Amino acid sequence: MTTSEMLEIIRNGENSYTEFKLDSIGPNELAEVFVGFANSDGGKVLLGVGDDGDIVGITKDRLEEWVINVCRSNCEPGIIPFIETFFRQSLKLTIKVAVEMSLNPDSS
Repeated sequence: MTTSEMLEIIRNGENSYTEFKLDSIGPNELAEVFVGFANSDGGKVLLGVGDDGDIVGITKDRLEEWVINVCRSNCEPGIIPFIETFFRQSLKLTIKVAVEMSLNPDSS
């Protein structure tokens, strides 16, 4: 996905397949979003984006590692996310975390 495609997703707003979250979200709340996507048709979370679509950027250090740990430790069974990092003018803007539909619909 290109940066312009990511910006288009943000312009279109949140929906059943897209959630915006600040990277200050707690691990249990983020895990609930991931599990919800895994138990449905999948979806994506854009971290560093406010609910209103305002791109506030990334503030947490080692965010990708943190997201992977949330998927591994707070989701049962563990979720394997696809993570993309987007930059604009050499500044990290947001991370897109895509969660595929689970093959095990009883995950929690």
